[in-house]
Amino acid sequence: MQSVRFVSLFLSFLALSLQLSAKLPEVPVVFYGQLSHQVTEPLIPLSENLIEVVAKLDGVEVASAYVSSGSDSYSLKLPMDDGQEPRLNGHVRGGERVRIYLRNQGESLEVEAIQSASQSGFPVSELRGDFVLQNLVVADDMGGATGLELAFAEWAEEEGLDTSDVQAAMVLDSDGDGHSNEEEFIAQTDPNSSVSVFAVFELQVVFDSTFIRFGPVAPDRRYTIWSNTDLSNPNGWSIEGSIEPGYSSDSFWFGLSLSPDAKTYRVEVQLKP
Repeated sequence: MQSVRFVSLFLSFLALSLQLSAKLPEVPVVFYGQLSHQVTEPLIPLSENLIEVVAKLDGVEVASAYVSSGSDSYSLKLPMDDGQEPRLNGHVRGGERVRIYLRNQGESLEVEAIQSASQSGFPVSELRGDFVLQNLVVADDMGGATGLELAFAEWAEEEGLDTSDVQAAMVLDSDGDGHSNEEEFIAQTDPNSSVSVFAVFELQVVFDSTFIRFGPVAPDRRYTIWSNTDLSNPNGWSIEGSIEPGYSSDSFWFGLSLSPDAKTYRVEVQLKP
């Protein structure tokens, strides 16, 4: 009687073990790498849940992963089938080919990676848990951040501005001084102070030279001085000179050649190329 009970318990335990083992998932194969759009530009989303990497098997989506805000790297886990029948839905097997797409959720845009399209997909590794480097490139503009937007976002966070929507933050005039936050970033003025503005302060004539004082200046900016002798002519502006100071200062003196004509001057601030 006891032996029968023992065999019964053993069979029950064996059945339970088999049931548990069948539920253990296979270790996924991981595709990872960097993203580019417009062929050569890094694809960097400005916000979370905007750019998505998608894997499809025979036209059916089997895996997806969002790209982190401010990053051009991705990691995509492919759920692996155990090779037994019936086949697990939404899983892939080693040796099969998956096609990889980039998707912009905000613009409802989905484009297959150039390498995926040209090779009819990427082969799935036979090795469970394998990490496969696949840098992805698309020719389309997927709406990622520009270099200006990324630089602005970093500066705006340091200045305490809301960067949840970077493009909206750029056009906003946070301190009401008549200059957008983007203009304040370029000029390196304080976006939280209405008295912090870029300006031409004065002109002085010394012997045969004219000196113009403007500011503030920053090391990674280029300042171009323009002049016009006839403001009724919008095309009459000409460049007097440009300077890249290489340091920060509240103001900067720049020497110009003395002109017998009356001139109006303006100073243009640009990010240094």
